[in-house]
This record gives sequence, structure tokens and C-alpha cells, in this order.
Amino acid sequence: MFAESIVQRTIMAQQEEHKAAMQREAEEGWLNTKQVRELLNVCEGTLNLWAKRGYLVPVKVGNKNIYAKSDVRRVQTGGKSESVTSYCKKRNG
Repeated sequence: MFAESIVQRTIMAQQEEHKAAMQREAEEGWLNTKQVRELLNVCEGTLNLWAKRGYLVPVKVGNKNIYAKSDVRRVQTGGKSESVTSYCKKRNG
């Protein structure tokens, strides 16, 4: 009886976690290269460099690159190793 209740709670927790993940994915949203360049005020070369270094990696769909909004937000707020501003200051400074 005890084991069954644990199994049931585990199954329910997994189902809830799966629902939450599906909802996050549905809300995610994607941006094309032009939109990302405008949001971050960077050129195509900078996006290519960031992709190469793993800073902001696009998803390839056909022959186009798209970016997850959450990744772009992370870059805007400096969520990985450095913010866009500090990256640009190092490059220009």
C-alpha cells in the first residue's frame, strides 16, 4: 500500500512536470536573425561569432537561423558569462 502511494505520487509529479515543460515550450517563441540583430544592436558577424563561441546559438530551420526568445533575453541580461555591453567594451576597448 505504501509503495503504491509513492508510485502514484511520483507518476503525478512527472505528469505535472511534463505539463509545465510543454507550457513553457508553447510560450517560448522564436526570433529570426534580423529581429535579434535589431534587439541586441549587433551585426551579422557578431551573431556568427557568438554562435561559434556558444554564447548565442541559433537553431537551424531549413536554411534559416532562429533564436529562442529566452536565449536572447539571457544575453540581454548577461546571463551566461558576460553581457552584450561588456563583450562590446572588451572588443572596442
